[in-house]
Amino acid sequence: LQQDRTGGYKWELLSTGNSLLRRYGHTATAWEHILVIVGGSRLYNKESKRRECLNDIQAFNPIENSWVQLMGEGALLEQRRNHTACLVGKNLLVHGGINGADQYLSDLLGLTLGRVLEKDYRTKPYRWIKVQQKGKAPRKLAYHTPQLVLHQERYRNQDAIGIYTLPEVRLTKPKIEIEGVYFFGGRNEKGPRNTLHILKIGKKPCEWITPDVAGSPPMPRYGHSMTYFSEKNFLVIFGGRNDSNYDLNGNSYLNDVWLLYLEKLTWVQWENKEGLGSVPSARYSFCSTLLGKSILIFGGLSEDNYCRSDIHTLDMEDMRRRFELVIKKKGTFNKDLPTNRSTYRITENDEEIKGLDPSQDLSSLPPYISPVRSPTDKIPDYESGVNAISLPPGPVLEKMIGEEHN
Repeated sequence: LQQDRTGGYKWELLSTGNSLLRRYGHTATAWEHILVIVGGSRLYNKESKRRECLNDIQAFNPIENSWVQLMGEGALLEQRRNHTACLVGKNLLVHGGINGADQYLSDLLGLTLGRVLEKDYRTKPYRWIKVQQKGKAPRKLAYHTPQLVLHQERYRNQDAIGIYTLPEVRLTKPKIEIEGVYFFGGRNEKGPRNTLHILKIGKKPCEWITPDVAGSPPMPRYGHSMTYFSEKNFLVIFGGRNDSNYDLNGNSYLNDVWLLYLEKLTWVQWENKEGLGSVPSARYSFCSTLLGKSILIFGGLSEDNYCRSDIHTLDMEDMRRRFELVIKKKGTFNKDLPTNRSTYRITENDEEIKGLDPSQDLSSLPPYISPVRSPTDKIPDYESGVNAISLPPGPVLEKMIGEEHN
């Protein structure tokens, strides 16, 4: 999926020559301009009565339109599906998941990637390491989401960012209370979770913490998305599934939107009471990625079937304006942010919010959740368990790779 200069989107079917072993429940991570696939599961084998999980490392080069399997060495990565992967500098951090025996995992491994060297990245070995860690680590977990959250000043020396190292910088005004890899939600043997875990990196060993967060957290969920909007300093949670919620509402799938404000670690819920735009249907196991100042949402499973192949966009710039108004209603960013356990909701018909800033007429703002679709281009079939990632350089290219569940 490419975005043109006019802001529209266009699908293009790529012919790669060689193909990837069909799978779902894998991870897809951008490593410079290379897309790295780890693990996943094949279709259910009726003879063995189990799903075969994978632990291979596959790389897709969008410039050459070709796949290559990378060689791993060092620590053994157990075969798995529905795990998480997060790029930390030039290292790929892999956590949790489910193995071929349907057992939940809790291990934490790192894959040392280094820089992409066009001549030898296909043939050089890549080393897996068991990450040294302390603190209260998450229980065995799958279907959760990770995001690396660092002050933007650190990226001026991006080569110095690693699992055990961070570049020294002077922060004139720290905007992030706790730096590290944020993990939210997921499920284990006890059901869906809503705990926020942070892995503090930059020192050996890394340290797990469970921070105190103001505001009531989102409902426990798994198969959701979590996006880091670094420009305005918050994480965005969308959708997912909570099987325990089915008995209450008759629907275990979610399409709510939550923000985690990173300067003071505060949960805020957004409610679309005025019907601005077309909110995506409730879903889980979908894919999402940040494109400019918008989050793109595609595919997934709904209560009854696979979701349609529409693409929905969530305008983060517009959401930021409403978010700031709600925080100002309760207190200021820097001094009076509340710490009680209430939930702050962003609504479009709250007169108190509208009265805070006379120059900002919320009713005049354009809809900021809307489906976008090119009627002249062939769109993919309904998909679930797919992954999306933005790849530089040039026009942003979204690679969505996956296979329907069987």
